[in-house]
Amino acid sequence: MFNIIAKFLQEKSTQSDASLVFQNDSFAVRQMNAEDLVGRFCSHLGLSPQMSSAAEFIAGRTREAGILASRSPTTIAAAVVYITAQILGRSLLPSRKTGVSDGTIKTSYKLLYAKKEDLVDPYWIESGSVYFDKIPKA
Repeated sequence: MFNIIAKFLQEKSTQSDASLVFQNDSFAVRQMNAEDLVGRFCSHLGLSPQMSSAAEFIAGRTREAGILASRSPTTIAAAVVYITAQILGRSLLPSRKTGVSDGTIKTSYKLLYAKKEDLVDPYWIESGSVYFDKIPKA
């Protein structure tokens, strides 16, 4: 029975979204982080690859700065997608596709908004891709 379960888990671990990893006849559970979820959320929302890439960049900066460290990965990812859309001039609220309430997203958004200049790539500002003056104030 163990061998059947091990084979099943090994097959499941090869799937791209697997959170269970099979290595050297042992199992390791990998916790999802916000950066993993951002790409998924962007895909579910039908956002462009450029928007998804920007959101992943901002998620990384958010993690490095520890801005939303006490929040769940799902909340962080939803808030990052929201602020990315705002910064890049697109209006959307990802609550329906992410399972995170509007209020929770907006509370986290306030923390991200306070550090918005630190979250973006300076090149985005130079190239005129960022719309800080048009995003909603927290």
